[in-house]
Amino acid sequence: MLIEKTVKGLAWSDITFVILKIDDNNWIEGSGSLKPTDGLSARYMKDGKEHVSARAPKSLDEIISILQSFHSGDGRWQKMIDWD
Repeated sequence: MLIEKTVKGLAWSDITFVILKIDDNNWIEGSGSLKPTDGLSARYMKDGKEHVSARAPKSLDEIISILQSFHSGDGRWQKMIDWD
């Protein structure tokens, strides 16, 4: 619930970043803006290797779900969106 409250509490009218960090080499990020000209993005770092979402997250709710799954450690976030 804290992740959802934090993400929805941000403006998102300008480029915004939310990062959940285990350490410098392992983290996940939701970023972007709700402006159609900017859009949303997701990326993660695992063991120092960066991966970017192959498609833009469809909504803040999708970013929230990805972040919540990463935080819980259930691994579902890896299949919620395709990664490059």
